[in-house]
Amino acid sequence: TTTTNANSTVMSQDQCSVPVSMRSSYWNHPTIRAHVFPLDVLQQSTECQQDLVLTLQHRGYALLQLGEATGSVLTRTYQVCEEFFAQPTVIKERCVSTNHYYLGYRSVPMFSKEFFQLRRYDNKADINTVNDLWPSYPADFKLTFEECYTRMHDISWSITSTILHQLGCDESYVQSLLEPSVNDTSFGRGLSRCNISAFHYSYPE
Repeated sequence: TTTTNANSTVMSQDQCSVPVSMRSSYWNHPTIRAHVFPLDVLQQSTECQQDLVLTLQHRGYALLQLGEATGSVLTRTYQVCEEFFAQPTVIKERCVSTNHYYLGYRSVPMFSKEFFQLRRYDNKADINTVNDLWPSYPADFKLTFEECYTRMHDISWSITSTILHQLGCDESYVQSLLEPSVNDTSFGRGLSRCNISAFHYSYPE
């Protein structure tokens, strides 16, 4: 992606050193106002579910309004991730998983990013319990991250099944696609395709 000379002269020197896709001006483009769907209403109202499907068919996107409890979990998850990523790299690298690349902490310097990812093992309700995967600070990182995973997984499937039901599709087939793949033997056991990731991007020096 490039910018015109005119745009470059308007930008500050600091902005010019930042990749285009990371500049604030990159995201300032006209948008269509999204239709907002309260989660509690959506889960109980057939009419609201039908409206969601029509909105997605005609607009391609919609906003989901979560309840206060879930909002609090997301807020705390954001906070513990900020605290975790603010630590020295040598500390964060202790949370690198030896089982799979996409578990725990990873750093990708060439893309100026780092992330922490969690996936569910097998079909069990419990999340990853490998002790060395989790940081000791923040103290509630594991508890918060697992709760966020569980809540978002349940909400995602609730919305997905609602859409499938309204479209007359086979929910069981799609559900099977979300479960651990028998072809993924990197764990020695099934790995869920459902994951939650916290990404931290840093501006170049």
